[in-house]
Amino acid sequence: MIIGFIFCIIGLLAAGWGLLNADGYWRITVIIVGAIVFTFGSLAAWGGYDLKKTSLLNATVKVASKLSEQNISGAVSWISTTHKYFIIFEFPDGSRKKFKANATQYATINENDICVLRYKNLNGYLTLVDLHR
Repeated sequence: MIIGFIFCIIGLLAAGWGLLNADGYWRITVIIVGAIVFTFGSLAAWGGYDLKKTSLLNATVKVASKLSEQNISGAVSWISTTHKYFIIFEFPDGSRKKFKANATQYATINENDICVLRYKNLNGYLTLVDLHR
């Protein structure tokens, strides 16, 4: 959210400089770039605000399954490995939802465990906040 505000300020400064100081084609270019940076910054700031104001949801859930994905990339002289962890929870109404988890959450939970899940739902994007067994 803060980064979005910084981009807004940079965009306004660039557009203002373009209006006051630049000549010819530079003026148009700087104004357009400033407007694009400002738009990007305002969208980033608004998105951060929406996520913060979204209320926390609580549910007692059952761990349906756990998934992990490993991605290996690299070249001859180096290799990079990344892991992504997911937990699929079954809700009391029978629906199942998939949440991205960190390594600690993934390691400390087992299938068929019953837990209290705290999460946010922003336009269908589920964010796992906390998990208690």
